[in-house]
Amino acid sequence: IVAYLGVGAVFAGLIFAVSVVSIPMILDRSVDAVSAGLTSLRLCLTQPLPMLVWGATITVLVVLALLPGFLGLLVVGPVVGHASWHAYRGAVGDAETAADAKNATVT
Repeated sequence: IVAYLGVGAVFAGLIFAVSVVSIPMILDRSVDAVSAGLTSLRLCLTQPLPMLVWGATITVLVVLALLPGFLGLLVVGPVVGHASWHAYRGAVGDAETAADAKNATVT
């Protein structure tokens, strides 16, 4: 059981690392899935503690949402989605805004 949990945790962590900001990025910008996944992976490698906290928060919220017969997902799903959008904008979106502002002052 411990081995199954360990392997499952490794795969869950890999999926989280590749998709934490890639889905909002694909929706926000015209980038391909590989670039978005690499950006997400790079964010997880450069900011491991906040990403671990964010992943643990999502895990706890989803587990708690499953307890009342999956009805909690009606609340937790949109809240986590909205929070993920703001996390993406805070982590990745500001870099584009800052670059645009710098380019606008140069030209």
